[in-house]
Order: sequence, then C-alpha cells, then structure tokens
Amino acid sequence: VLLLLLYIGNFYLPHQSYALTEVVDLDGERSLPNWFSSMQHFAVASLLAVYVWRSSLGDRLRLLILLPLPLLYLLFSIDEVAMLHERAGFIADHFLPRHTRQGTMFAHSGIWEMVIVAIMAPIGLIWLRLAYRYLKPQRPAILKVILGTVILLFAAAGLEQLNNVPGLIDGLGHILQVCAEEFFEMFGV
Repeated sequence: VLLLLLYIGNFYLPHQSYALTEVVDLDGERSLPNWFSSMQHFAVASLLAVYVWRSSLGDRLRLLILLPLPLLYLLFSIDEVAMLHERAGFIADHFLPRHTRQGTMFAHSGIWEMVIVAIMAPIGLIWLRLAYRYLKPQRPAILKVILGTVILLFAAAGLEQLNNVPGLIDGLGHILQVCAEEFFEMFGV
C-alpha cells in the first residue's frame, strides 16, 4: 500500500522528481516495487520448494509432479527483473497483422497475455489433474496458493489489457490501471 501511495503521490507533486519517479514507478522494470515483487515471488517459490521437498521424501514421482509449482514462482521472480514477458510480447507480435502492434487494438501491450494463456491454461489444467492426489491432503493451503496464482495472473494479463483501451493510457486512468494491476499482482502472491 505504501508503494501505491508513493506512486500516486509522486504524480501530484508540484515539481515531479525524476529520481523519485524511477524509484517508485509501479510500471517500471527497474524500481523498488519491481524488486519487492521479485522478492515476493522468490519467497513463495522458496516456501513451495521446501513444501515439495519435505512432502516428497523418498517419492520421486511426487517430487517430479509437484516441482512445477515452485518453479513457476521462481520464473515469476526472474521475469520481474529479466523482463521475459516483454520479450515474449515481441515474439507474440508475429501473430498480429503485419507482425506489429501498431495500428491494431493491441497497440500498447500486444497479445502476449492471450498467447501465454492459450499455451499455459491446458498445461496448468493437466498439471492440476496429475497433482491433485498429492495436493489433496493440504487442500485449504493449496486452494489459497491456486486462488492467489489466479488473482496474480488475472492482474498481470487481464488488467494489463486495459492499457489498450483508448483514452486510458494517459493521465489518471493510467495511474489507476497501473495501481490496480500491481496491487492485485502483489495481493495474489
């Protein structure tokens, strides 16, 4: 919440500070909120890795089936600093007319979210089916992890698409969209 307040407050300073903008930019890739988000993902990945390791002692199949969960959060952590989804966005642009976002309804953020969802949703559902019997004993905790992951992905992919709405990418609308996106990403984690 403090990061959100600093981000919004910075826009209403009489003379916006470039240095402060760089540090508190929720939409920036090299900022304090970005670092915080990466650490949040890494902490979840670490805790899930301990859970998977401890619950899989002596059961290699269980380990192999549950391992993607902490690896997913490790990937999210790496993505925050390595900007992998931005690179995936440029690759996904090849599916657009003339292989570019320009002149399309996806001019700002492209279609990377839709391409990733089309690929990952079936894989995720298959994984859930395989992992269900191993996750069932810890059902309340795992349901929280799955719900948090869904909230995180909705914010990252769904709210990101609001950037493509004409008139929303400037001014207060953009500030509110970025705040909502980042808040729900961090809340989901």
